[in-house]
Amino acid sequence: PPNGFDVSGDFRLRYESNSSNGPTPAWDRGVLRARLAAGFKPSDSIKLGARLVTGDLGNPRSSDTSISNFANDLEVSLDQVYVSYQNQSLFLTGGKFAKPFSSTELVWDGDVNPQGMGGHIDFLETDTWSSRISGIYFLIDENNLGGDSNMLGAQLSASLRQMDDWSLSVHASYFD
Repeated sequence: PPNGFDVSGDFRLRYESNSSNGPTPAWDRGVLRARLAAGFKPSDSIKLGARLVTGDLGNPRSSDTSISNFANDLEVSLDQVYVSYQNQSLFLTGGKFAKPFSSTELVWDGDVNPQGMGGHIDFLETDTWSSRISGIYFLIDENNLGGDSNMLGAQLSASLRQMDDWSLSVHASYFD
């Protein structure tokens, strides 16, 4: 990118129609999602980034906005703002960032971005094998009157790639 800046984004517009055979009424809605991200690399190893998204400010699990609610106000929030460091095998990040580990929608909603610190280190790398240890300290809820709510997590990952068209990955995680 010129001068270390990069900008990316996406826009999605869809229509949903939900029918019903029972007492629940059928309903339709239009849905909009827009995301705009920007990053700046002052050096080869440091990156500063931020991302704006549409969605309900009270619901961090979705950046979708129903168009019927769009006529009132379009809510836009800052869902990522971070600084990261990366060298050949070490990646560290802090702020509000994308998850630094592998996950599925079964465990982590794709729109949830943790805040705190995280990172990973790659080791035992070959042409067909890679392994990684990831960690996170997630500040979930800060309280002025009581104890804070936070999470520690770790993940061990191993990937095997024999050919260009298939690979196998195994991940074991612990979150407390």
